[in-house]
Amino acid sequence: ERMGSEAFYAFYEAFGYKRKTGIDLPGEGMGLFHSPSSLGSTELATASFGQRFKVSILQQLCAVATVANGGVPVTPHLLSSLQDAKGETLFRYQQTQKDAVISAKTAKTVAEILEAGVSGDGGAKNAYVEGYHVAAKTGTSEKFEVLDANGNSFLRIGSCVAFAPYNDAEIAVIFVVDEPTCANKYGSMTAAPYISRFLQNALPY
Repeated sequence: ERMGSEAFYAFYEAFGYKRKTGIDLPGEGMGLFHSPSSLGSTELATASFGQRFKVSILQQLCAVATVANGGVPVTPHLLSSLQDAKGETLFRYQQTQKDAVISAKTAKTVAEILEAGVSGDGGAKNAYVEGYHVAAKTGTSEKFEVLDANGNSFLRIGSCVAFAPYNDAEIAVIFVVDEPTCANKYGSMTAAPYISRFLQNALPY
């Protein structure tokens, strides 16, 4: 509320949620968000905790990677380079230099908060990996495309996005569980344990 809709919208855009990530894949999807003129007090409140708009999985991963990268956005690529049969490099994918969207100090603060949510008793504690400092955030979204007979949403999306080590990140990952059928549909239960399991294998490597 103190930030206001104009600044909120500007940061939303700066973190890449209004554009494609630029990954080298065809047909990348886009999210959906309010127009600047329709981002009133109610929309601002619901948007602040991640409801009533849509982002792609890649957009969310890239936004969190921006925090892991000290506030500087990154472009995802499938490959680091292309080589011919003789092993000669034909093309190398390189990061385009981008301006920081938040300061390194702010990114560090956010990373510390996200790590505390894993190592402490926070909502992302199921993403914990012994011996490593993991920063993570879980999410539980409602689907409004399908409603029950009373007009209420009942389908959910559970997610968890993480990077590690939190103070010198080498890897970022996201797990999204679409319409979980278990009793507890929260991202902390449906996605975070898989983040932990994945990082247990990836981090030592």
